[in-house]
Amino acid sequence: MSSQIGKVIRTTLLADATIAATVSNRIYPLVMPMNTAFPAIMYTLLNTRSDSHLKGTTGIAETMLQLDGYGQNYSSLLSLMELVRLEIQSIRGTYDSVFINSIDLDSSYDTFDRPEDGSDLGLYRVVHTYIVNYQETIVTR
Repeated sequence: MSSQIGKVIRTTLLADATIAATVSNRIYPLVMPMNTAFPAIMYTLLNTRSDSHLKGTTGIAETMLQLDGYGQNYSSLLSLMELVRLEIQSIRGTYDSVFINSIDLDSSYDTFDRPEDGSDLGLYRVVHTYIVNYQETIVTR
């Protein structure tokens, strides 16, 4: 189920006209292709935890989602990632058969990835980590 969260995130972000105009379709799971144009976004599902009680799982799960925004202009990247945050935190309800209860920003940081050749032509990176709370299917026997 948590793998569907990534699809929901990508689809929702690309449905926003401003985000889509900025990144085109450059929102990737786990790895960006070589020679990617920028800005671009990469998403990673870090871990999933199912809530449980004495009789089994409750049907509520949490997934840690990391979004890495990459760009060559720091100011523009910050603006893009703020739009992404606002869009991500507005997701509630059923998306592609996944019922999302809430998505909350857990942490954020900025960094600069310097190229191996030591030049200043590196990439700015803004990293957001979110907690996605959603309903999962309960196994009954």
